[in-house]
Amino acid sequence: MEEGRALSEAVLQAGLRALHLPTRTGWEVVADLLAALAVGLFLALLIGGALRLFSRPATRQPDLAANVLALRALSEDDRRVALLHLLKTRAPDRYARLSGALYRPGGLPEADALEREVLADA
Repeated sequence: MEEGRALSEAVLQAGLRALHLPTRTGWEVVADLLAALAVGLFLALLIGGALRLFSRPATRQPDLAANVLALRALSEDDRRVALLHLLKTRAPDRYARLSGALYRPGGLPEADALEREVLADA
């Protein structure tokens, strides 16, 4: 049985030696290289897009103290309104306390008092 197997292997190897790949022209080699380059670039774009999508930096909250300092350049009335907007977004409960008196004569607090209210939690 071993002889039969060895004989069939020898026949198989002899048959494989007779097989030859066709010769390739220069243009076929260039075409294969360009196709491989295109596939590589496409995969690089896919991987780069996926990495960019999943590794986005977290959005940072703007620095409250810097915002309040920047508001000091505004006029007194504009500064009050901007501080009230900041107070409404940052501390709605304190804004609700002040909002009842806002529309009464003399009910608008001073800008410095509003600034202290906004910065109370910071």
